[in-house]
Amino acid sequence: MESSKNSLDSYSGLMSVYTGEKADRFEKAIESIFAQTVLPSEFILVEDGPLNSELISIIENIEKEFSARKINFIKVCNKVNRGLGYSLNKGLNYANYDLVARFDSDDINRADRLELTLKEFKKDTQLAMVGGNIREFDPKDDAFSKIRKVPQEFENIRKNIAKTNPFNHTTVTFRKKDIQNVGSYEDVPYFEDYYLWFKLIESKRRVINIDKVLVDVCVDNDFIFKRSGFQYLKKEIFFQNLLYSHKYINLAQYMRNILLRGGSRLLPKVLIKLIYSTIRE
Repeated sequence: MESSKNSLDSYSGLMSVYTGEKADRFEKAIESIFAQTVLPSEFILVEDGPLNSELISIIENIEKEFSARKINFIKVCNKVNRGLGYSLNKGLNYANYDLVARFDSDDINRADRLELTLKEFKKDTQLAMVGGNIREFDPKDDAFSKIRKVPQEFENIRKNIAKTNPFNHTTVTFRKKDIQNVGSYEDVPYFEDYYLWFKLIESKRRVINIDKVLVDVCVDNDFIFKRSGFQYLKKEIFFQNLLYSHKYINLAQYMRNILLRGGSRLLPKVLIKLIYSTIRE
């Protein structure tokens, strides 16, 4: 697919996958990329450590599919599992296009996700990043379906960022140079994206969200419960300490986040699920 690397009609796709990913979800995520009304000009897949045979087989097949569609497929491999932030940084270095769309390895992208996103970059050439809403679903509960809406305009994003993550990471498309100019993703486990948004806001780069659902996200018990427990609490405290030390949040915001966000990590799992369902309304 021949296209200008600075064209607002072209973009690089970026995804990281690790051996713990469920094969069926991975396949559906890839299928949703092939279903885009505006396909990527290239696709970068980071294998974060050795993968199981099922995932390897899927990757061999999708590599052929990308080739058949004349989409440049770039595979990057970590010898050991290094985590999402490290992997996305590594993959980003291989991107040949100005715009980079972040794809999750287990989420289903709406067919018009990139068509809608690219329109925003064309309307405002100063934009550094565009995200949007998600629909959360539980494959084991057909009745569960919630929309996670995020603030749209820059000022509302800036006002809300100290309390809650104002972007759905799986929906974002950004300019490579803007992300790298603020230091890109850093080693802040579970909060790599959230910390990056703080740096973008602090640098006064233009970021927005579209008031549309761009991605369907699987939210089951595993998704909810892995965000709880003492280990996650330690990572939450590390993140809040980092924000406070860089003066991204003040003391009152720091204390609030430690008590409310941090304290909730230690609640019983049944209560955590109830709270999570309530706050996503």
